[in-house]
Amino acid sequence: EKCRISCNDDDIVIKSGRDADGQRVNRPSEKIEIWDCEILSGAGITLGSEVSGGIRDVYIHDIVFKQTDCGFRIKSSWLRGGFIEDIRVHNLQMEDVRFPFSWILDWHPAYNEIHLPKGKKLPGYWQKIAGRVPIRRRGTYVRRILVSDVKAGLSKNQKQVSRAFDLQGCKAKPMEGIVFQRVKLVADEFGRIENIKNLRMETVQ
Repeated sequence: EKCRISCNDDDIVIKSGRDADGQRVNRPSEKIEIWDCEILSGAGITLGSEVSGGIRDVYIHDIVFKQTDCGFRIKSSWLRGGFIEDIRVHNLQMEDVRFPFSWILDWHPAYNEIHLPKGKKLPGYWQKIAGRVPIRRRGTYVRRILVSDVKAGLSKNQKQVSRAFDLQGCKAKPMEGIVFQRVKLVADEFGRIENIKNLRMETVQ
């Protein structure tokens, strides 16, 4: 609460463990509130990409974003597994934010792939960290997200292309139960919305 942040990556980020090691520890990040903050340069308020232990019951509200790359961001990899659920986002004010909503569920696949050096004896903890999630447990469940009362505008000084929505779920595990209420966005492009079940937009401009 009451933070003013400017950085070169995610400004505030919630994680819960990476890949098979995160599922092994199995400790979700939960019951978290983020409020009354000013977010300047950086990649916004982010859930992920390391979410293998799960994230739930997060309340983000009364946040001001100024010239931030992203606003409310979700990212994961198909390799991660895990879940993100029961998230409430309320009263966001954005100015010159390129991507107010960037939710990408297979974010940078090449970056997230782990390759250990061949021909070297490695410590046991390296093996645990580099373990792969079984195929049946891959993909991140994203469900029950309510976003309400958001305004995003552009000033005359904004030169980079902006995109209102960049919501990319996974075909095998679509996002579910996503609701936007009372949202007004000014952007250069609408963007894209893919692989979401039961999407509701109520009073969205």
